[in-house]
Amino acid sequence: MARSRRCRSRGGFAAAIGLALVGMAAGWGGGTALASPVRATVSARPAAVSADGADKKSGSQTRALTCPPAPLWANTGGGNDHLFEYTTTGTQLASVPLARDYGDIAWSADGTKLYGVTWNALPPVLYTINPATGAETGSVTITGPAAGPAGFATNALGARPDGSLLLGSFYTNTIYTLNPTTGVSALLGASYPAGLVSSGDFVTLTDGDVLGVAFDPFLLNPTSYFRIHPDNTITEIGTTPNSIYGLAQSGGNVYVFRANGTIEQLNSVPTASSTATLPTTTIANTGNSFYGASATQDSGLCNLPAGTSYTVAKSVSPSGPVNQGAVLTYTETVTNTGTNPATTAGFSDNLSAVLTDGTIVPGSVTASSGSANVSGSTLTWSGTLTAPPATGSTVTVTYKVQVNNPDTGSFALTNAVAPTIAGGTCATATGCTTTVLVNVPAPTITKKAAESSFVAGQTIHYTYTVTNNAPVALTNVAVTDTGPGAPTVSCPPGPLAAGASEPCTATYTATAADAAAGKIVDTADLTANVGSQKVTATSNQVTVPLRALTITKSAVQPNFTAPGETINYTYTVTNTGQIPLTNVTVTDLTPGVTVSGCGTNQLAPGQSTTCQATYTTTAADVAAKSVPDQGQATGTDTGGQTVTTTSNKVVTPLDAIAVVKKAGQNQFTAAGQTITYTYTVTNNGAQPLTGITVVDNGPGTPTVSCPPGPLAAGASEPCTASYTTTDADVAAGKVVDTAQVTGTTPSGQSVTSTSNTVTVPYAGLKVVKAVQETAYSAAGQALHYTFTVTNTGNVSLSSIAVADAAPGSPAVTCPVTTLAPGASTTCTATYTTTDADVKAGKITDTATVTGTTPDGTSVTATSNTLTVIACTPCKDDDHGGCDGHNPGGKGGWGDGNGHHHGGGHGHEPTPVSAIQPAGHHEGGSGTPGAPHQLAQGHGGGLAATGVQVTTAGITASGLLGLGLLLVHSARARRRSIGSARR
Repeated sequence: MARSRRCRSRGGFAAAIGLALVGMAAGWGGGTALASPVRATVSARPAAVSADGADKKSGSQTRALTCPPAPLWANTGGGNDHLFEYTTTGTQLASVPLARDYGDIAWSADGTKLYGVTWNALPPVLYTINPATGAETGSVTITGPAAGPAGFATNALGARPDGSLLLGSFYTNTIYTLNPTTGVSALLGASYPAGLVSSGDFVTLTDGDVLGVAFDPFLLNPTSYFRIHPDNTITEIGTTPNSIYGLAQSGGNVYVFRANGTIEQLNSVPTASSTATLPTTTIANTGNSFYGASATQDSGLCNLPAGTSYTVAKSVSPSGPVNQGAVLTYTETVTNTGTNPATTAGFSDNLSAVLTDGTIVPGSVTASSGSANVSGSTLTWSGTLTAPPATGSTVTVTYKVQVNNPDTGSFALTNAVAPTIAGGTCATATGCTTTVLVNVPAPTITKKAAESSFVAGQTIHYTYTVTNNAPVALTNVAVTDTGPGAPTVSCPPGPLAAGASEPCTATYTATAADAAAGKIVDTADLTANVGSQKVTATSNQVTVPLRALTITKSAVQPNFTAPGETINYTYTVTNTGQIPLTNVTVTDLTPGVTVSGCGTNQLAPGQSTTCQATYTTTAADVAAKSVPDQGQATGTDTGGQTVTTTSNKVVTPLDAIAVVKKAGQNQFTAAGQTITYTYTVTNNGAQPLTGITVVDNGPGTPTVSCPPGPLAAGASEPCTASYTTTDADVAAGKVVDTAQVTGTTPSGQSVTSTSNTVTVPYAGLKVVKAVQETAYSAAGQALHYTFTVTNTGNVSLSSIAVADAAPGSPAVTCPVTTLAPGASTTCTATYTTTDADVKAGKITDTATVTGTTPDGTSVTATSNTLTVIACTPCKDDDHGGCDGHNPGGKGGWGDGNGHHHGGGHGHEPTPVSAIQPAGHHEGGSGTPGAPHQLAQGHGGGLAATGVQVTTAGITASGLLGLGLLLVHSARARRRSIGSARR
C-alpha cells in the first residue's frame, strides 16, 4: 500500500517518515534501516548476480497454454473500504464493502479463497473474505518474523503455486513466506535492494519467476519491478512512474493498480536486467484509491472453473502418399468437452513444414465461428464455444494446400495444431498432427561383381551404383548387402545431388560354404532420405558361380618290381563348378611325364574328360621304394579367370623280395655229413608281403622252413633247411646250391627272387705210403719211407702234416705244407730198425696225413698198411730176398713191373691177413702206388711184400682185385707143393 495516502490520513507525511525511521532503526522485521530521512531518486541498480557471477535467468516453469482472462479484483481503504471486480477491459463487474482496511488482498493458489492482511495492526492477522459479500469468514494470527514491527505495515500479499503466500512490508526490504493455514511466517531468502521497501503485491509468472514491486519509502516514485527467481536471486527489469500498490495476472497479462485508481496493463514483462520505463496500456480510470489487487491466476495457475475444457483435432484428405501438384484439404475441429461455455478458446497450427512442399490455396481458410488467420507460417484461431449441446459448441476450421510441382522440399507435409488457451487438449494422442507423404521418384541401385567366378578364399569386389531420381538431394545414403557375410558397404559421404549417381563398394571373401553351395547369390538394399521421407530400393540379384575343377589320377599297375618297368596313368578331369571352362590342360608334376589323349579342352559344368600318360621306372625309384606322382589340371572361365587343381597323389609301391643263402659249414669231408642252410629273406618293397615261401634248388631239394605271418616292408626273416651229403657229392667234389623265394603283395601279385649260389666244397686228402727197402735183417738198418699226399678235394689245404704210425714214430718231412685242390706232394721219413723189429720178424705200419681248410677245419686220411719183413740172412737175387724157412721170411722184391720172384722159403705161422693163409706162398712185388698188380715169385709163403695190395686198390678194384689175389695165391701154393714133392 502506498504510505503517502495512509500517512496523509493519519496526520501527514512527516509522521510517516518518523515512524519509518524509528522502525528501521530498530531493525523491524530484519530489514535494513534507513541512514537518512532524505533520499535521492533511486538510480539504476544492477541485476542480482549469483555466487558464480552469472546472470540469473528466469525460472524453468513454463506454460504451453495461455489462461483465458479472469476477473480483476482490487480493494480500497482509508475509510472507503470496498472490494471491486473488473474485467480485463476495465469494466466494473461488482463492488461490496469490506469489514476493515486491508494492506493487500490475494486469491489462493487454487483460486477458491480470497485473503486479506491487516494494515497498522500488531500482531498482523490474515483474514478469509467472501468475495460476494466482503464479509470475513475466517482469520489466523501471523507469527514468526513477519509478526514483528514490520507486520504493522504489511502491504504486499501474493499466492504461490504450492499454496503458500508471500508477504512484503512498507517498513523493510525483506520478503516473507506465510502458511495461510497456520499463520506461521518465515524468511524467503530474497530481499529487495537496500533502500527500497515493498510497494505492494506479488504475482507468479508463467515462467516460474515471481514479479514484485518496490520503491523508495521517502520518494514513493518510481516503482521498480523485480523478477524474483526460484533460487531467490532478483533482477530489476524496469520501472513505471509513481506508486504502484497492486498487481494482478489474468489471461497471461499483468495488470497494475495505482493509488489514483488507474488500472494499466503491462505491455511486456522483460527478462533482461533494466531500469527503463516499462510501457503500459491504461484500461480504466476508476477514481478509486486502490490499496491492493489480485486475480485467481496470480499463482501462475489458470484455475479454470470446473467444467471448462475443449479439444482440438486435425485431419487431412487425402492422407497420402500423393503426387506432386495434389491439393490437400485440412480440417481442424474445436469441440467444447466441458459443461460451461468456453468463453475463450483457441489453437495455433504451425505450417512451416507444410509450406516447404506446398502452398496454401488462396481464400481457402474458413472457420464456422471465431476468427482464423494465417500469419507467416502460422494459422491461428480464437473464439468462443457455447456449452454443449448448443449450436456453437463445435467449431470447424478448414484450409487447402497444393503440393508443389516439382516438389523440391522434404516430400513430406507435416504440421501440428495445438490449443493456445488453457483448458484445451488434443482430442487424441496423435489427433493434432498430420503427415502427408509425397510420392518420391525412387532411387535405383545396381549391383555388380568384378569377378566372373570364384574359388574359396578369393576376394570378390562388389560395386553398387546408386542413382538419385528425385528432384532434390538424397541424404543419409546407406547400402546394406544381404548376401553371405553381410559385407560392409562404403559409400561417398554427403548428400547425393538430384539426378546424380555415385558408386559404393564392398569386398567379400568367399568361404568353403560358398564353394559347397556352388555359387554366391547376393542383392543389396538401399535406404536414403528425401527430405524427411525415407526411401528404399533393392538392387538386382548378382550370382557369382563357383569356378572349380577336380582331377583324379590312377595307375593301372598296382606296383613295380624293378627299373625299366612301365606304369600307365589315367587322369579324369571334371568341371565341378557352375561356369564353363576352356583351355583345360592336364600336366603331370613328375618331370618327363607327358600327358596326352585328353578328349576335349572345354568342359561345361559337370562334364569330364580323361587323359593318359606313361612312366618308366628308374633305379632311383627302386631306391626310393615307390613312385609318387600327381597330376594338375588348369582351366579358364568365361571371364578370363583361371582355376588350377591338383589330383590325388598316386603312389606306386615297389614290391621286391630278396633271399640270401648261406651254409653253416664251409666244406664237407665225407658223405653223410649235414649241411645247415640259412635263407635270409628281406622285403625290399614298400608294402607287406604274405605267403613267404623258399624253395631250395640244390641236390635233394631240402625243405625250407620260414616263420609264419606277413613280412613287413623293410623287414627280414630267417628261413632254415638242412642237407646230408652223399657219395655223389663226394665224387662231385662239392655241393652247389641256390634258393628261390616267393611272396604275395596286398594286391595278390607274386614277387620272386633267386638267392646267391652257395657252394660247399668237398675237402679230402689221400696218402700212399711206400718203403725203399725190401726187407731188413738186423737192428740198426735204415728203412726209407715215402708218403705221397694228394689234395683230392676242392678246398686248399694248409698245414699239411704226415704222422707215421711205425715204432719209434719217425719224423715225416714234407716239402710243402699247402696243397691246392688236385695238387700232390711227397713226404719222406727214415726209420732205423731195432732188435725188437728183428725179433718181431716184420714192421707193419700206416701213416696219417692231416691238413687244415681255410676256416680251420682239419682234414685227415690214413695211408695203406705197409709191412717190411725181417730175414736173416737176406739174399737179393731173382728169387727173393730170403732163403730157408725163416718164419716171417718173404720173397724178394719184384722189379718195378712185378716180374721178380722171391727165392726164399719160409713158414708163415700165422696168416698175414684173412686172405693170406699159412704155408708156402708165392711172393710177389708190385710197384708201390700201383694198386692191384701182382708179380710172380717164389717163396715159402705170401708175405706182405710178396703180394702188395694197397687199401686203395682194394677199394678201387673191388671184388676183381680180390679174385685175382686168390687165384695168384692158389697158383703159388701149387707150385710150392710141387717143389716140395720134387
